[in-house]
Amino acid sequence: MQFCDHMSLLRREASLSFQQLSYRSCVYMAYLHRLERGQATNHSRNVVFRIGIALGLNIELLNELLASAGHMPLIPDKLGGGIEGNEQASQSLRVVDRLKD
Repeated sequence: MQFCDHMSLLRREASLSFQQLSYRSCVYMAYLHRLERGQATNHSRNVVFRIGIALGLNIELLNELLASAGHMPLIPDKLGGGIEGNEQASQSLRVVDRLKD
């Protein structure tokens, strides 16, 4: 699934308007429109991450959104076999938890 379609589906499932998503993610509403229409293709990992957090995505869905945008996941599934003992993965989860609050 392309990022624009994925983002549109997730935004609708979250029942968020562009204005609400813009406010929650600190991403300009016009840019969100362009992203959903596929007109902006230079989306940074940071922007995609902020959109995912604003949508209230869990770590798996956030990783799917990042992948659809062509970015690496927060926690690679195939590295280390889990997050126990993986300091980078644990730190990523702490950041996600803080941003959701």
